[in-house]
Amino acid sequence: MAQPAVPDYLTRNTEFSDCPPGHRYTLYGAFWEPERDWKRVENVKPEALNRMFRKLPDSTLRLRDAVIERQYQHARQFGERVLTMETESVSPFVTGTGIEHPLENGMAFLNPYGLPYLPGSGVKGVLRKAAEELRDDLFGEGTQGWNQAAIDCLFGKETEDRKDDHTRGALSFWDVFPRCDSLAADIMNPHYGPYYQEGKTPADCYSPKPIFFLTVPAKTPFTFHVVCDISRLPADWPEGHWQDLLRAAFAHAFDWLGFGAKTAVGYGALKSSAKTGEPELTEAGDVIWENARVSYSVNTREMVAEVTTQKAIRREAKELFDALRSKRRQEKAKNKELIARVRVRLQNGTAELLEVLPE
Repeated sequence: MAQPAVPDYLTRNTEFSDCPPGHRYTLYGAFWEPERDWKRVENVKPEALNRMFRKLPDSTLRLRDAVIERQYQHARQFGERVLTMETESVSPFVTGTGIEHPLENGMAFLNPYGLPYLPGSGVKGVLRKAAEELRDDLFGEGTQGWNQAAIDCLFGKETEDRKDDHTRGALSFWDVFPRCDSLAADIMNPHYGPYYQEGKTPADCYSPKPIFFLTVPAKTPFTFHVVCDISRLPADWPEGHWQDLLRAAFAHAFDWLGFGAKTAVGYGALKSSAKTGEPELTEAGDVIWENARVSYSVNTREMVAEVTTQKAIRREAKELFDALRSKRRQEKAKNKELIARVRVRLQNGTAELLEVLPE
């Protein structure tokens, strides 16, 4: 029977169901068979993977939200020096398949959190590739302002021998954390194992050997943050030019490249998640947000309301929290589980939380 390769006392009273997915997939995965001298399980059924990762623990969801919120808070400190892109996956997303794992295909988790993520270096690589394709007008879209000088300025410069004339780019790319509540099993079904692994002649008589791996489901939100060191930009660039270039690179990557692994077969396709009908932050006045996610921090006494790509904040919000009255609503707000109608004031590019409306 399959079980994790950990000391026996760790498995007596737990199945590690409350662990973050990264810990359960790597440290505590039931992928080994002690009765076979601790050899790995040859065929892990996809139902077993789906059962393990169908619903991520509440503690993991709170941790994920806290990490993403911290990124938002830091991004606000940069003002116009940061570009934030809100996106949603069109297809399943996977990254880190080259990481060693008993299932042959790993997945990238950021430790110690154990959360699935797309490293900032991977974001930079995709966007640089998009910029180079726009520079060459590869698909007839026009260069949209991209040239080699802009690529060197924003992404950095290095010679082919990687020894001389190096410069760092003006852009810094942050890690991206998908806001998924579950992971799902997917399958590869290679038919020519002896050809790929042993150099034999490819033939249709070989039996396929399924390989299962984890993915982030489609329709998952992703938030990208890119910070620019303005001091490294050319003096003759107009204000906001770097943001226009980067938006064009993102759009090209959404249409043609994708993010993460296995993009050549359709994984990692994203799209902008901006939706019509939502109040714009440039408009002034009070608006009602339906089904906002409301949270309250006891430590900072700050209350936040979120709807898809927008966020309203109320600092020193103890009175607002007390006005929730219901103990149940207050506990939900502390645990970031309160969904409510809120009244928000939009003014000068900011959103202020005014009131959490009664149920």
